[in-house]
Amino acid sequence: MLKFIEKIFFILLFLSTSLVFSQKVDSLQKLLEQNLGKNDTFSIQILTKLADCYRDSNMSRFSEYAAQAYSIAMQLKDSIKLAELSVYMADSEYERKVYAIAMGKYFGAYKVFASVGRKNDAGMCLVKIATCYIEKDMDNAAKELLRQALSIFQETNDISGIAAVNENLGVIEMKNGFDEEALKKFQKVIDMYKNVENKHKIADVYTLASIVSRNSEEYETAKAYLDSALAIYSELRDNKNIANVHSLNGDLLMEQETYSLAEVSYNKANQIYIRFQNDEKMTEILLKLGILNFKQDLKNAATPFLQKTYELSVENGYGVLRREACLYLSKISSVNLDFKKAYEYQREYIKIRDSISLAKKQEDMGGLQEVFEAKKKEDELQILKLQNEAQETIIRNEKIMRYMLIGIAILGIGIMVFLYKQNRQKSKITRMLVDKNEQIEQGQKQLIETLNNLSKNEQELREANLTKVKLFSIIAHDLRNPIGTAKEMLHLLAADFSKFDYETVSEIIKSLSESSDATYNLLENLLMWARTQNDTLTYRPEIASVNKLIQNNIDSMMGSATKKSIRMFAEMPTEISAYFDSYMVTTVVRNLISNAVKFTHDKGEVKIIATIKETENIVQISFIDTGVGISPENMKKLFDKGQQFSTYGTHNEKGSGLGLTLCKEFIEKNKGQIFVESEVGKGSIFTITLPFKEIS
Repeated sequence: MLKFIEKIFFILLFLSTSLVFSQKVDSLQKLLEQNLGKNDTFSIQILTKLADCYRDSNMSRFSEYAAQAYSIAMQLKDSIKLAELSVYMADSEYERKVYAIAMGKYFGAYKVFASVGRKNDAGMCLVKIATCYIEKDMDNAAKELLRQALSIFQETNDISGIAAVNENLGVIEMKNGFDEEALKKFQKVIDMYKNVENKHKIADVYTLASIVSRNSEEYETAKAYLDSALAIYSELRDNKNIANVHSLNGDLLMEQETYSLAEVSYNKANQIYIRFQNDEKMTEILLKLGILNFKQDLKNAATPFLQKTYELSVENGYGVLRREACLYLSKISSVNLDFKKAYEYQREYIKIRDSISLAKKQEDMGGLQEVFEAKKKEDELQILKLQNEAQETIIRNEKIMRYMLIGIAILGIGIMVFLYKQNRQKSKITRMLVDKNEQIEQGQKQLIETLNNLSKNEQELREANLTKVKLFSIIAHDLRNPIGTAKEMLHLLAADFSKFDYETVSEIIKSLSESSDATYNLLENLLMWARTQNDTLTYRPEIASVNKLIQNNIDSMMGSATKKSIRMFAEMPTEISAYFDSYMVTTVVRNLISNAVKFTHDKGEVKIIATIKETENIVQISFIDTGVGISPENMKKLFDKGQQFSTYGTHNEKGSGLGLTLCKEFIEKNKGQIFVESEVGKGSIFTITLPFKEIS
């Protein structure tokens, strides 16, 4: 009976909300019709309010009204209004996670605001672009933009802007697991927003602080922050964020296993989402209620919530929610011994997970392209600036020459008229000529320096373009071939699976597995190399164990060595430590061991020797193989960035040509060196060095 009453309540709530919404839209439509044909700023205001009505419920209608407002601003040739509308539309793209389009609109608005002297608005555009970079895990690029924005806000003494910069720096700290530093930032930001009485932003930062506290398992502190945020949002009647706080409170309570209270919070959030017809958020709450019941071992109660989540996600294209629904439905089916359904849901879960992962990697590659294009535009602007400076220098020199000629003419007339002052005027004229000549020489030097800078920037642009061409060449050839081969094998199996015997299928699957491993390793190297080219890979050195580093990589490569009956072992003291970035140097060691195994014949030997050179304050690691060796001609190509050099292993293993280039860059970033000795037919010795202790 209670559930029936609750359903009736939700239906009445939905109908009343729809009626209010409809009345508001109708009144705005009438205003727009009354103002029809005027195409003024009032029409823009009406269209913007109409777009707001559909922002969370109907994106196509939102885009339609926003585009009409933008079109009117273009007709009015109001560049500032166009910039404001660009930011308005970009905010919506950001909420929809279409970061590339949002960044383009923010950047266009930034150029307008900067050109008309609206420094604070320009700085806020930089903050918003940085926020997009943070979402795309490009923290270094985000920090650089935040630094530029902070400089603007400090110049104008804009406390809100300074707070926004620090808020985003806190988010970066939170993302990277530095909870204590993030919380300090957020507390500082809250004080700043209190200074300017910005209640909405105070509540936003309270929400962020609650997430940090929950991550640190400081549940009471997290609850206090959420209560503070809820009080402010309630005062401001910000229903969207009130619902978000209830949802976060439900997450907090579920993590504490206070399930009944968590359910209450989720239902409160859902009531608001229903009122505002936010389908995605309603679907998210259904998922959370399903998980809540699952955690209480109420599998039958969880199933309807999860099934409804799955159906709505399929209907509306909510990939992440559909993936999670499949995961829990698979678990429930398995518990219920319905293994067929469990398998189907698990297979769909893996498919969606891989699809999302692939989309993320494609977005990362797109992010690299965006960074390249942004750098190119920046360089072009710099070249244009230098060209303008050179032109101004030439004009200035021409003016100096004119003034000199006029001065000389006047002095000549003066000499003729005032001959008796000849001796005194002669020294004065000489001094003036010397000064003017020095100015001309200085101008010529500046012109030469400007031209040299232009040439240098042109060379940097060429190198950046070569890097791009090399990146796309590797993608086109080395990634396409193994993926194409795997595709053909899968088509072969799919065409008539029953015709193949067990051994043939086993061989094909083994081949696919090896191909996918090689493709994955190539993609890993490719992404890491691309990140080094764009300076997005953070260098985080620490004192770490060399023994564990070597042994872990030997263990991971032992399967490949065993296939070729290669004896692989390490010789090193009981414990060696060095100062290095574990992520980078692990990549180097893995590549060098992989190369040693690849180019060593069956029943050969791969040996890794680690020693301490105390006099030089370094640790030296040598990778010695009894493989095919390297010719002197090829040794010159190994570490050449300008060449993509790769050869086949003793079992025709294919490489990308990136490995050793990546190794050299990573070792040099870690203040070390890499060098090689080799003799054809006898084997090779690759040696790297690492600092024994921290280098200041």
